[in-house]
Amino acid sequence: MTKIYHTDWGGNRQIYTEANKPNIEGLIEHELKNHEFGEKIQSFAGWTPHYQFEEAGFKLEKKVDLLRIGKPVKRIKNGAFQVNVEGVIEITPEDEQYGRANAGTKGILRTPENKLLLRNEYERLNNSQIPFVVFRTYRGWPAIWDSVYFFSQGEFKG
Repeated sequence: MTKIYHTDWGGNRQIYTEANKPNIEGLIEHELKNHEFGEKIQSFAGWTPHYQFEEAGFKLEKKVDLLRIGKPVKRIKNGAFQVNVEGVIEITPEDEQYGRANAGTKGILRTPENKLLLRNEYERLNNSQIPFVVFRTYRGWPAIWDSVYFFSQGEFKG
């Protein structure tokens, strides 16, 4: 197991190892190891450290979107246009309300579809003996998302 650290403030969002971590308060600790399905997943509300992991050379193994609605950009009829990876989609006000109410909840983690997606990724990485960092990021307003990221060491050297 390797411990990885990062900060969550200002322009100093960097990834550190045990060997090069600064002596500052507020470092967030992750473990690069084989995690078990059902372990508590570290969560970040309103922001995501995935950019720092990518910039540091970690390999994104999988991003599991538990909930992805996006950010409303234009209202039409009884729905809303949203911006997503797939482009612009239309959702109903009920979809938007569901997203705002459920982003970051335990319930969204426990839906049968999401449990299966997460279990499959844990099993794939563990069966391949790939140590990984796992964390969850979510936001309920103005953009709406809830995602779990799986990163392996990739090119990260620390």
